[in-house]
Amino acid sequence: MRAKTLLCVASFLALPSSALAAVPQTFTPLVSFSVHDEPVDGLGDSFNGSPFEGMIRTQSSRADRAMQEFDVSSLAGQPIMGATLSGRVSVNNAFDNGVRTFDFSLYDANGVADLSDYQITATVVGSGQYHPPINTFFDYSFNVTAEVQALVQSGATHIGLRVEGTSNPNFPNILSDTASQLVIGSLPTVGTSYCGGGPPNSTGVPGVILALGSATAAANDVTLSASALPANAFGFFIASRMQGLVAMPGGSQGNLCLGGAIGRYVGAGQIKNSGQTGTISLVLDLTQTPTPTGFVVVAAGETWNYQAWHRDSVGGMATSNFTNGVSVDFQ
Repeated sequence: MRAKTLLCVASFLALPSSALAAVPQTFTPLVSFSVHDEPVDGLGDSFNGSPFEGMIRTQSSRADRAMQEFDVSSLAGQPIMGATLSGRVSVNNAFDNGVRTFDFSLYDANGVADLSDYQITATVVGSGQYHPPINTFFDYSFNVTAEVQALVQSGATHIGLRVEGTSNPNFPNILSDTASQLVIGSLPTVGTSYCGGGPPNSTGVPGVILALGSATAAANDVTLSASALPANAFGFFIASRMQGLVAMPGGSQGNLCLGGAIGRYVGAGQIKNSGQTGTISLVLDLTQTPTPTGFVVVAAGETWNYQAWHRDSVGGMATSNFTNGVSVDFQ
């Protein structure tokens, strides 16, 4: 994969049920191209010209792989709840050379047609087949949620699709650029991240907090989720109307990013364990926001800041750490 800045977000398939609903977005290819390899050595040599931008072919002396790249930069920082890749492969040459089989793979793309995409590291997400001239096309549809989650979480701004023939010979076929689409459902995030880039925890990276749902106070629909935490670590969320910065408070390894009167979500069921995924989440009740003097109701026009405080260790010694902060302007 091309190097990307690590973006740590939770595995949101594990979120508790709430009023949150995934918002589907449909992406069509930004670029479509086909790369030719002759003689076959596994390296791309040239691009196929029009009208063969989608050519897929496998023969002993030459091979062609079709590629498409989707611009998913709008999903940066958003939790991915589901993703489906679909499209069509059609016959270009109807010779009967048996059942033609294909692999479909996803890769970390850059939105530009590169010869190196022919052999770039990719993850197989599905396979398909048909038998011309009996069939002249086949449609494919794959659940690619896990693969898209991994790519977006690693910072990918474009997702590439590569289709290659796995039967030999496999005479020319065409990957349609008009039927292809990538439908991705994501959760809406609210608030603004701040106080990032703090000391890493024992995973090697800092923990990350996101606020999901609605910034409308009356909707009472906010979920906090923290990820990139140590596995099986206990933690809880804290809240305040004020921001702050206190380095290593009370011997912690992290930075406290809240100031003023700080409330703790430590009621029944609110102290969470990160489990094997290193994530914790909490559905907030905005009518019961903790402060040092009791519970208050979050009102429109107020700004609240949140952070996660969690157990950690350094050199085998128990300590604690913090995520970054997230600030929500309620309406």
